[in-house]
Amino acid sequence: MPLPSAPMRDPRGRPRACRRVAVRGVLAAVAWAALAAPAAAQWVDTAAVSAEASLAMTTVQGGLELMGSGAVLLGLTPRFSVGGGGSVLLGPRELPGSTRGTDQELRLAWGGLVVQLDVARRDDRHVWVRILGGAGNAKVDLAVVRTRIASDNFGVFVPEVGGSVRLRGPVRLGAALGYRAVLGVEDLPGLVPADLRGPSARVLLSVHPF
Repeated sequence: MPLPSAPMRDPRGRPRACRRVAVRGVLAAVAWAALAAPAAAQWVDTAAVSAEASLAMTTVQGGLELMGSGAVLLGLTPRFSVGGGGSVLLGPRELPGSTRGTDQELRLAWGGLVVQLDVARRDDRHVWVRILGGAGNAKVDLAVVRTRIASDNFGVFVPEVGGSVRLRGPVRLGAALGYRAVLGVEDLPGLVPADLRGPSARVLLSVHPF
């Protein structure tokens, strides 16, 4: 008894199916672009990028230290912005050792996502609140021989309130007060999270929009 033969397949069927899928994909992309273009153009007209640099005083292990900071923000609405920022101590913090010749230095930096909301505006002045959430790194070195003793990463959360006034053109001068909270510091000898927490006061220059 002869076995039933398998149905014949058109070798051109798969290429034709692929072409149909490709054509439909192109048409869908064109339609999406046509519908999204007005909304995208409106968003580009309202979005603005700003950049800032600042110098601050902060406390580390109960002592005052200088800190440099920078941020870049994208204004999604006239009052709401998101971006990224970071800070670094402008020099090591001296941590006295237990014996002569074992003095230690602490180096500290952090950064992360920045969210800012303008809460008040008047002419060329505005007041804002800002939150930075991210991560940082602390390193402890022997001061004399520059040998790394320990290094640890930590979480950081910095709420801040500030304000600025327009100087000339796109340049603004401002000031801000904040508090740095850290979590997860466990592997640094002689240091606890409370040693890396503290308030900060900074003066900033910003340029926006561009």
